[in-house]
Amino acid sequence: MYKKIIKPCIKRFQDSKAMSIFMILGLVMSMLIFSIGNSFVASLINAKEIKQNASPPDGTQIYINTKNADALSFDTMISILKYLSDDDGAIINNLMVESERVNTFTPVSAEWFTQDNGWHYPLSEGRYYTAREIEKGKNVILIGRELLTRTQIKNQKRMLTLEGKDYEVIGIVGIQNQQTLWDNRIFMPVTALPESLKKQVNETSDLSMIIYSNSEDSELIIEKLKKLGDNFLLPFSVQIIGKLKTEDILSNIGSAQPSIIYIAILGYFIAFIYATNIVLFWVNKRKYEIGLRKAFGYRNTQIIGLIIREMIGFSFLALCISFLLQLLLYYTIGEIMGYTLKIYSLNLILGVIMVIVTAILVSIIPLKRILKITPSEVLRECIM
Repeated sequence: MYKKIIKPCIKRFQDSKAMSIFMILGLVMSMLIFSIGNSFVASLINAKEIKQNASPPDGTQIYINTKNADALSFDTMISILKYLSDDDGAIINNLMVESERVNTFTPVSAEWFTQDNGWHYPLSEGRYYTAREIEKGKNVILIGRELLTRTQIKNQKRMLTLEGKDYEVIGIVGIQNQQTLWDNRIFMPVTALPESLKKQVNETSDLSMIIYSNSEDSELIIEKLKKLGDNFLLPFSVQIIGKLKTEDILSNIGSAQPSIIYIAILGYFIAFIYATNIVLFWVNKRKYEIGLRKAFGYRNTQIIGLIIREMIGFSFLALCISFLLQLLLYYTIGEIMGYTLKIYSLNLILGVIMVIVTAILVSIIPLKRILKITPSEVLRECIM
């Protein structure tokens, strides 16, 4: 490896220090932005896996429907949930609470369970609210880590104000040092919903919720719920949507404003054009060397191979420097503009692929110039 890649790169660096430095800098910047984009994608994939592994047992999404928009009240919903057994639980989703910023909303998951030792979302710190606190409607909540900046310390307790009411933040949902799909979500007892969310329930005829069971099949629970409809003065029906699924990663990438990916593509294109021009300059500068190699029996493929090996060396050096810079940024600031700087295995795999692809693409364009160089042409120029 030293003779085939490292030694030619050292020689090329010694011959053209300034251009070699500028080319490496251009590649470093493009590979750094490209790697940050890869970290963004890898973090979403990792977050999906975490959420899949921590999903409620046998979770099934259902709709509770009524014929009259006024039929389903908040009190009716609580009455329905009370028919669940101690091993069962429910999560009311599709609820949004208005944030402090204008025209922005935060998703809310409202929970109901009567058994403390059943399934819970994973916590990176703090404790979970208890079944007793749910029963009493205590103003306690869990939040994702991105919402920590919106909390305040009051009377030595971390509090979050929702629509004028203070809620005590007793835990952080997520995995320590890992980005998850819960990082921008609020979790609370269904009995502690603020008035606007209770109003959302009162004004809807289609309530979305997730039913799960710690011990029995959730489909049996749903059958029990269907039979309950006739027991209420305002009957309802239950529609099964299907087993709980984690969000599609591609749709998350498409909706998460991945501007870093577009910047990475543009930066790489600029670096590619610049590196190609430098290689073309090197080919013209080494015309005598190339002609001499051909005179001694070197084939065009061997000469192109030499150029490619040099570019692999420079590209690999740029990749290593970009990884070192990203690690330095990760351990100092953690993320930039909402994009994590953590290096995943995806960064390493795509980085190596990028090195090889860059070396080949940058060497293809000078190929035409190399094919035109002949020993006789070089000899005539030397004589003249």
